[in-house]
Parts: sequence; structure tokens; C-alpha cells
Amino acid sequence: MSLNLSIMGHRGNKQFCDLDLNDPAFIRENSMESFNYTLVVSDSSEFIETDLRLTKDKRIVIIHDNVLLRCYGIDHKTTVDQMNLSELVSYGVPSFEQFVKWYLNDLKKESKVVLDIKSVVPLELMTYLEKEILNFATDIKDLELIQKNFILGLWTAQQVEFISQSTQFLQKLSKINITLSPTTFTKSIYKNNSNFIGCSVHYLTLWQNSNFKILFDFLSKHKDVFNEDNPFLLTIWTLNEKDNILQTLECIKKNIMNNSSIDGFKVIKIALCTDNPELMNKMFIVDDIFNKKQFEIKKTSFEIYKNIVFFNIISYALYSKWFTYNICGYSLLGLVRKITGM
Repeated sequence: MSLNLSIMGHRGNKQFCDLDLNDPAFIRENSMESFNYTLVVSDSSEFIETDLRLTKDKRIVIIHDNVLLRCYGIDHKTTVDQMNLSELVSYGVPSFEQFVKWYLNDLKKESKVVLDIKSVVPLELMTYLEKEILNFATDIKDLELIQKNFILGLWTAQQVEFISQSTQFLQKLSKINITLSPTTFTKSIYKNNSNFIGCSVHYLTLWQNSNFKILFDFLSKHKDVFNEDNPFLLTIWTLNEKDNILQTLECIKKNIMNNSSIDGFKVIKIALCTDNPELMNKMFIVDDIFNKKQFEIKKTSFEIYKNIVFFNIISYALYSKWFTYNICGYSLLGLVRKITGM
């Protein structure tokens, strides 16, 4: 039996981001060029994923970091959320308005778009997201297209609750939970009739058999929702190394074959979220090296164990209360955000 695989372009496309900013071949992540390259030029992904931020004047822009330095080479003293839309656009940061108009008028094809709404952005972003969609999608067909293809990537139960209480159109959009733990999704996030179509996990989550039991028990309980006609979307991030992908897919396949409660080959659709969708599409969709067994896994048992232990330590830290504990205005979370630009 074959796994149902698809490709998701992480932040549109990051395969050219290591080039110098002045190199003619450079394509910035989360740029209109990256989306166009992945969906049109290389035609290499069924999905793209992107990140949303709210500006000081309550407009939405597409950028992962809350600072401009890493992606734009601009050492600005002001963070993105304290800048106005016009200034950010002048630096090249795309607005959500630009993206929506490109998607509706220029793309000329239907592609799935995951809108990653980080837990560090204010909940009110979703109010303005709904407002902008309704403003820029000018007719019923446009709204239907967005409703069919735009997917909200949500991290917290608070985001889910806010959408249910404070929005109307966003309630209709499909949703995935982005998480480090399937338990968080099944116990705290998933709600009936909230249009969840799956979850997105780090690949190391799936190197641990215990997490499959949680997922399979959930899918067995919700066979009326997730089935062959409406498969569960399991997004895996961020997969850039061939050996990591092969190890992850091998874990998935073995656990599916050892489970009798559901037919995971039919009920689960896998999206490989990757910085280089063009390469991964060639290997895992066009050449289909995993399902055709044209590969050799090179990971040792020690490497696998070491990666799992390190991942579990990081996961525990991120979900612990002391990680966000504030002392005199400082916290470990704040330090991480400062270092990473989030």
C-alpha cells in the first residue's frame, strides 16, 4: 500500500534564501515571487504555507519575523507590529491585500493556502483578517474560492475560541492545529463542527510510536468526519533533508500497518512542508521514491534516539509554565523571541 503524499511550500519557497540578497537568483521567503515560483514557475506544490502579522495601523502583512533584519537585511529599530503598512510595503514586505488579489486575479489555478497565525500575534489579527478578506474578495465566487482553499493554521485553544465567538466568515474556513503534540490537538484544540481538517506536527513527533496511538485512537473515534472521502490532513514540518523524510515516512507506514482500527493509507493525507518544494516534489511525488521503495534509510538507532530525546526536552520546556514566567519584565520566552526575531 502507498502513502498519500503531497508537498507544501514552507513560507512559499526558501530554496533560494541562502543566496546573497543582491544575487539575481535570490528569492525571499514569504514574497510574492516565492509563491509564484512554487505554484506557477515550478508547479511543485499542492499547498503553500505563509505567516501573518498585524501592523500598527491594523493591516495584515506577510512576514514570519517581527523584525526585518533576517529577511530584508534592514536593521530597523522598530518591530513589524509597531510599523505602519505603507512603510513595510516600501521595504518590500507584501501585504495580505496584495496576496489575495494575486491569488484571485493572477494565479489562474486553485491551490491550497495555509495561513499560519502564530500564538505570539494578537487575537485581534483574526478580526482584521476577516475584514480584509471581505473587502478584497469582491464577489460571491471569490469568497467561495477562498472558503474552499484557504486554511487557518492555529496554535492555541484561545484562537479557536476567538474565531467561534468573534468572527463569522473565518468560522467557515478549514483549520489545522500546528502543534508539537498530538495530545494537545486531540484533547485541547479539536472541536466538533469547527472545520478542523487535520493537524501539523514536527517530524520528530512521528518518530515516536506513542504519538501514533493517540492519533489513531482519535481517527477511529471520528470516522464519521475523517474517512476515505474526507482524509485527515497530517502536515509535517519542516522537512528539508532526504534522510529525515524517509525515516519519518517509514515510521508512519510501519505504524499504519500495525494498526487495525483505521486504514491509514486511505484515511490520512500527508503534506510534506519543506523549504525546497521543487526538489521534494521531484523525489517524493514525480519519482515517488518512498512508495516505490527506491531508497535506503541511513539513520542509525543512536541518531534517532538522540534526536527524540533532544526534541522531547525542547517540547517540555516550551509547554512548561516557567518558560513564560516573568521576572522584572524578562522571561525565557521573551529571550527566545528576541533571538529568533519572532
